[in-house]
Amino acid sequence: MSAQIGIDLGNSSFKAIRTNGNKVEAIGLVVNPVGKIVAETDAEMVKLAETMKKLMTEVGMTAGQAKITLTDSLTYSRVISMPVLSNAEVASAIHWEAEQYIPMPLEEVELSFDVLSRPDKKTGQERMDVFLLACPKKVIASVLNMCARVGLEPTIIETEMVSAARAMIAKKILMGASMICVCGASSVTLGLFKGDVLTFVYRLSGGGMAMTRAISTTLQLSMSQAETYKHSYGAAGNVLEGKLAAAMAPVLNGMIDEMKRAQSYYQQQVVGGKIEKIILCGGVALMPGLVQLLTDRLGAEVVLGDALAGMEVGAAWKRLAPVFAGAVGVVS
Repeated sequence: MSAQIGIDLGNSSFKAIRTNGNKVEAIGLVVNPVGKIVAETDAEMVKLAETMKKLMTEVGMTAGQAKITLTDSLTYSRVISMPVLSNAEVASAIHWEAEQYIPMPLEEVELSFDVLSRPDKKTGQERMDVFLLACPKKVIASVLNMCARVGLEPTIIETEMVSAARAMIAKKILMGASMICVCGASSVTLGLFKGDVLTFVYRLSGGGMAMTRAISTTLQLSMSQAETYKHSYGAAGNVLEGKLAAAMAPVLNGMIDEMKRAQSYYQQQVVGGKIEKIILCGGVALMPGLVQLLTDRLGAEVVLGDALAGMEVGAAWKRLAPVFAGAVGVVS
C-alpha cells in the first residue's frame, strides 16, 4: 500500500499527515503566520508558500501529490431537497438551485454536489437530498498558487466537515443520530447525521479567535496572553474566580444556542429522532471544560473526535487527534 498525504489548511494553522494503512509515517502542524489562506499580496503568498514548505519538511515530503481539506469558513454548503433526478439532471439544475442559497455571484464560485439520498419514484412526489458546495474561485486560485510554488499537486480539495465526517465514519465513531461540531479558529460548523448520511449542515461565525478576543477585551489582556489563558483554563467555571468562563460566555452561549436549534431541527425532521452523540473536532475541541459544559447544556453524550483511533502514532500527537480530523479524513 502506498503512502498518502493529507493536508488541512486553516486560518490559524496548517496540519499534515502521511499514512500507510493504519501506520502514521509522519505528522506535523505549523502556525499560519498570515492568519488566512487567501493571499491579497505577493508578500502574503510568499509567507503562505514558506509555511507550506515548512509543513512538507515536517512530514518528509519534497514535492508530489496530496489531498487537501479547507476550513469551512471559506466555503458555502447546504443540504437541499430536490425532486428525484438523475445525476445528469441534477448537474443541469444545480445552478438554478444554488442561486437561492449561495450569497455571491455564481460566476465567482466553483459548484459541486453529492446526492445523499435518492428514493425510488413511485408517486412522483418523492424528494431527494443533495449536498451543495460552493467555493469561491479566488480561494481555489490561492490554494493552487501556494501549492504550485512548493511543487505540490492537489488531487482533491474538499471541506473540513466532509473530511472530518469521513474520519469519524472510518473510526466507527459516527453512528446513529449524531452531530459533528467542527470548532475552528474562524467559525463553527455543525453537521447532523442519520447514521453516516448528512442531513443538515450549518456554519456560524465565532470560533476560537472570537473566544480569545472576548477574553482579551474583558480581562484587558493581550491576544497572546488571552490565547494562553484559553488553552490553559478554558471554559472551566472554577478557575480564576470564574472570570475566564464569564468572558467567553457570550460566544459559547451563542454556539450552544445554535447547537440546540440544530437538535430541535433534527427532531422535527426525523419522527422520534433525537441527537444521541455530539462529536467535537478542530482545535477548540481541546479547550478544557468544553466537553463537560456541552454535556451539561445539551443533554447528549459529547465526545472528542478521535481521528487517530487505531493508528500507530506517538502519545503527544494522539492527544491532538480532534485537531487532525480533517487531515486524516481526507485520506480515509
